[in-house]
Amino acid sequence: PGGNMNGEMIPPGGMGSQGDFTVIGYSSYSAMTSFVDGSCKISDGEIFDETTSDTVCIISDELAAYNEVSVGDTITLVNPNNEEETYSFTVTGIYTNSESAVNGTDMRGFQAASDPANQIYTTASSLQAILDQSTANAETSTDSTTGMELTTALRSQTSGTYVFSNVESYENFQQDVTAMG
Repeated sequence: PGGNMNGEMIPPGGMGSQGDFTVIGYSSYSAMTSFVDGSCKISDGEIFDETTSDTVCIISDELAAYNEVSVGDTITLVNPNNEEETYSFTVTGIYTNSESAVNGTDMRGFQAASDPANQIYTTASSLQAILDQSTANAETSTDSTTGMELTTALRSQTSGTYVFSNVESYENFQQDVTAMG
């Protein structure tokens, strides 16, 4: 399973503002499908240990070049809704993405966080620790016009990738899920 964080203030059920980066946390190498299929490759350094809870990451070669970041450097991300809330990551590797294409547009226009070059990969455990800390330190308020609760906590989204060792395991899983409704 993977998840991501975007620096945003968002009311429950609302759209919120979008940060410039997407941090994606993985719990296993096999779930990193862009690396498994070869569309992303480590070009410098190495990928992080999937079991670590240290705040380490890999970044795109475009992001590294634009910000003059090298393997071993520390990058700091700021919650755009609370500039005092920062998170530092040590860069263990830099990757190239052969499918770099910006497809992050919506009715509000281009979204920098949707640019594949702005995706930062880390472990699921380190990302969860950051999200937990952000939630614990969040300030909340109620919008006087709408009555909706607003928070400075980083927004997260969880998604899962299932990896099967063979077709039989997949078919058994499919049968179990179907039986459960």
